[in-house]
Amino acid sequence: MDANTVSLICQQLNCGKSGTVSSAGSRLKGAPNWLDSVKCRPHDSTLWQCPSSPWGHNTCGDNDIASITCESSDVRLVNGNSRCAGRVEILHQGQWGTACSQYWDMTDAAVVCRQLGCGDAVDAPLNAHFGPGTGNIWKDDTLCGGTEPTLKDCASRRWGEHNCGHNEDAGAICSGHQDVRLVQGTHLCSGRVEIQHGITWYTVCDADFDLQDAEVVCRQLGCGIPAKVLGGSAFGKGGYQMWTEEIQCTGNESNVYSCPKSSTKKQNCSHDDSVGLVCSGYTNGRLVDGPDSCSGRVELQYLTEWGTVCDASWDLRAANVLCQQLGCGSAVAVPGQAWFGKGSGPIWADVFECQGKETHLSQCAVSSWNRVACSHGHDAGVICTGSSLSSLNGTVRLSGEGGCGGQLEVHYQHTWSRVLLDSWSIREASVVCRQLGCGSAVRIYRSSISGTGDTDVCLTGYQCSGTEFHLGNCSAPHTFNCSSSSYVSIVCSKHRSLRLVGDEGGCAGRLEVFHQGSWGTVCDDSWDLNDAQVVCRQLQCGTALRSTSFGPGNGSIWLDEVGCVGNESSLWDCPSSQWGNHDCVHKEDVGVVCSEYKDLRLAEGCSGQVEVFYNGTWGNVCFNQMETNTASVICQQLDCGKSGTVSNTESRLKGAPNWLDIVKCRPHDSTLWQCPSSPWGQNKCDDGEVALITCEQKNVALKGTATQSSQYDSYGAAGNAIDGNRNTKYTDGSCTHTNQDSKPWWRLDLQDVFTVTSVTITNRGDCCSERIDGAEIRVGNSLNDNGNQNPLCAVVPSIAAGQSSSFQCNWTMGRYVNVVLPKPGILTLCEVEVNGHDSSGYLPLRLQGGNRMCSGRVELWYEGSWGTICDDLWDINDAQVVCRQLGCGTALKAHGNAAFGRGNGPIWLNEVKCWGSERHLWDCPHSLQDHRTSCSHKEDAGVTCEGENCCGASFLSHGGHVGISSEFTSTTEIPGTSTTKTSARPDVTKAPRQTPLSIPLVVFLVLGALLFLLLVLLAGQLYQNRVLKRALYQGGLTPLHEAIYEEIEYNLTRGETYRNPRKGSVLSEDVPSGTDEKKEYYDDAFPLERSAGLMGTEDTAEDYDDAVAVEQSRYFSPGEKALTTLPPGEGPPGEGPPDPDHTDYDDVGDGGSSAVLESLCD
Repeated sequence: MDANTVSLICQQLNCGKSGTVSSAGSRLKGAPNWLDSVKCRPHDSTLWQCPSSPWGHNTCGDNDIASITCESSDVRLVNGNSRCAGRVEILHQGQWGTACSQYWDMTDAAVVCRQLGCGDAVDAPLNAHFGPGTGNIWKDDTLCGGTEPTLKDCASRRWGEHNCGHNEDAGAICSGHQDVRLVQGTHLCSGRVEIQHGITWYTVCDADFDLQDAEVVCRQLGCGIPAKVLGGSAFGKGGYQMWTEEIQCTGNESNVYSCPKSSTKKQNCSHDDSVGLVCSGYTNGRLVDGPDSCSGRVELQYLTEWGTVCDASWDLRAANVLCQQLGCGSAVAVPGQAWFGKGSGPIWADVFECQGKETHLSQCAVSSWNRVACSHGHDAGVICTGSSLSSLNGTVRLSGEGGCGGQLEVHYQHTWSRVLLDSWSIREASVVCRQLGCGSAVRIYRSSISGTGDTDVCLTGYQCSGTEFHLGNCSAPHTFNCSSSSYVSIVCSKHRSLRLVGDEGGCAGRLEVFHQGSWGTVCDDSWDLNDAQVVCRQLQCGTALRSTSFGPGNGSIWLDEVGCVGNESSLWDCPSSQWGNHDCVHKEDVGVVCSEYKDLRLAEGCSGQVEVFYNGTWGNVCFNQMETNTASVICQQLDCGKSGTVSNTESRLKGAPNWLDIVKCRPHDSTLWQCPSSPWGQNKCDDGEVALITCEQKNVALKGTATQSSQYDSYGAAGNAIDGNRNTKYTDGSCTHTNQDSKPWWRLDLQDVFTVTSVTITNRGDCCSERIDGAEIRVGNSLNDNGNQNPLCAVVPSIAAGQSSSFQCNWTMGRYVNVVLPKPGILTLCEVEVNGHDSSGYLPLRLQGGNRMCSGRVELWYEGSWGTICDDLWDINDAQVVCRQLGCGTALKAHGNAAFGRGNGPIWLNEVKCWGSERHLWDCPHSLQDHRTSCSHKEDAGVTCEGENCCGASFLSHGGHVGISSEFTSTTEIPGTSTTKTSARPDVTKAPRQTPLSIPLVVFLVLGALLFLLLVLLAGQLYQNRVLKRALYQGGLTPLHEAIYEEIEYNLTRGETYRNPRKGSVLSEDVPSGTDEKKEYYDDAFPLERSAGLMGTEDTAEDYDDAVAVEQSRYFSPGEKALTTLPPGEGPPGEGPPDPDHTDYDDVGDGGSSAVLESLCD
């Protein structure tokens, strides 16, 4: 071993650039000698690239082991993902400590980079950019000249003397720094591939990236092995430069920087061709303790750890993929309950959702973690066709699609035979379903010949107890020649002929059944909880909580008049009308909520106690062993940022169950439901050990720039209100105010789309609270009307001197934050904080053309314009993702054929294929049309959602683009708060929603109602005229037009329609006998003397065109105006009309700008 090899090993371990080597005795007694004759070359960067003898081939003894002593540097960079970036740490007196960032700059960072051999300094991050360190702070006020050989040679305070904390630790990024990451994926191990060189991130072209490159990236990130390599910007385009070199990894490198590279030949590569990668933690699989390698107990390797599989979460589809992966054919049996003996180590309970086309188990989606109690006594096993056990008597198969339903065939005496129905029962069927890993038996029915049996020999006489795991363990059958008798067909619980549409977990939603090749609904006639109980049991979703409506479906209505008793094993055992016979419409489609339905929330939105809805009840999650990975998954699942902190607290839900404990999310988990934990309800925590998570919150205002409607002086510049300083005086430049404007505004440009959780405004005491009182805080992406039409976050009340007020914005996404005073005046701000988290990479999504906010044509903002989605493959699962993303609840219907009218502009997406559980539409597989679609706008897709409260614009996961918010906004606007519906959890208590009326029908009804009111008013007026004439002639009175008109105008003044004369009025048929009675019973009656005064006015021939309005009168309630002049003598003596009240006018008085500004801070 030479000096080159020693130097490389020291550098690879971040232990300096050189060292010395000697021989020594082995400290690993009995360990193999893996490498010999190692000779590293100048261009090698890791030991794995150096030439050597083959693994295990050597000629050395125990005393010929290499021992290296590196000449370690006294400075290092920590937590930056490479040795050339990170927090600066210095070795002094045998202990590592940090450097304070006061006076730290590029000159100081340059000395560190040169000392480490990492090139030039490209950035000098401050304030613990790479996280706070621990231990001593060795250097403060560092002042390097730039030529010093080491950081220790730079001037600074004395060692260990400082006036700062670890939140001010200094960092450095050198030009030699390289990193790789996956961004905008559904979990930490999926996303768009980006490579960092220095401080610049680059997007990689899909033509320059293959499976070998993917293996290295997944390994480097600790993410296992590649499951999918996706081109065509599957995870968005990215906003960075394109990497100009072709990566040529062999697949064995430890990091992507070690791979050979060459100039790319794809000169036309653009951001449309960004490569994406999905890594899987399940790297390998094996079958053990069987007679051969193609049968045995299932053991899977997650990253580096092997474990067994719980039989409750393992099925025939997953077993088929594993058999193919191992080169063993297909699965013929999936025995459970440790049929091949008990294993050891961890037990994996991931539920694999394989579709049948996968070649490796890593390619199967993982839907959830099965939280049933599981021990090694329930280890799953598999028998593949390549095993000798596949020819055992009693091997079974079902002829239907998916292998969990259809005609039964049994392998007996080296042939496949059908089974006669005469002696078959649910006990034998249960053994078959269990043997196949298909759940429980839910239905037995007779069938004619449809299988592929080898002979005309049929079997009968099987007798099982129902608990066996293999049909071979039951009594031996008898053989008969097949005749025209009926044969056994079975439906197991995992045969996908039943589903609930609406909840991403599949345990709540509209009931749909599969019949004659298509999905259809079930009518709610005669439906009750007994029927729902059978559905939940069949779907393995626990017990039924309630039946409710999840909106109308589409297609056929297959079942009606279902009449289950409640103890049936499947819906098919219940009586009902014939398939397709019904007298229903889709608004009567039944829905079910089962106890396995679950939901997640933080008590205060993006912070607070972690609470889970399960079995119909909200409960707690225990803090025990919860790590930051788990907090990060929960924050991302709730769209509350990418990270968070976790602590323990007292439960706020007194008496509530502790649903989950020992929750440990992994890098590949994208939702809490995929994370391993203890079974439901099993925990060791008390009320004081409930998990509390605070998701990443930061003052994103400091990243932005501000403008305002006008500027009074140099101190009042717009940007001064966001300098982060609450304690200085106005004259120090931390305030802003406008001139006297008609509608003054202040706007902050965050430079990117952020999720805004709250806005905090501070009045330090030297600003005027009345100049902010009534101002509106608005957040969005539109610059129309200077941004003042964006969704409302809150209305600001008066803020007392020295106080701050925070206003919750309910996670509104937007680039612009506006504070606008919606009236003439001066706007004054002291300090504004915008708290939130990064939402860059989200594109706006909106619904257009519907008659309510949560229905319409789906449009998305992309490359600077709104476009539509083609309805090819568009279905209820796609609609479910759109409705969830918009906060509109459950999807009721997926529309095609431009049901909400044809859009215009580009058609951005086609062939969207969502599973229904994605958080954003962009997470679904899709085809980005980019103006090249074969669709037309007559095929625009639309949705109808269950909810009414859709936020005006939501955002699709995509890179770096800023969109425009829709005109639709539905927030409950309360001063200081704003409430927006965000949860997609179904409302399981309300009555079925009726189908929305069409727009022409609504217009017709409104016009009809107006015509009816007009006729009623006309009839009333004619009737009143007749009454008036009768009263005048019967009383012998001369017609007094003034009195009549006074009465009519009085009614108009009160805002009333014409009606019968009021009792006690001058036009009443029966004049009251006394004043007291009127005063006691009739508040609106005139006093008699007043009435006489009115009747005594002189009749004139005028038409009352000269009547003028009186501002106020004691005879009218506040805010009303009389439409006639009061006759002489009316009103109290000496009183005239009240003086006008100018308190409601903001623009009264014009004392000049100087007078206004002088009073600014009085």
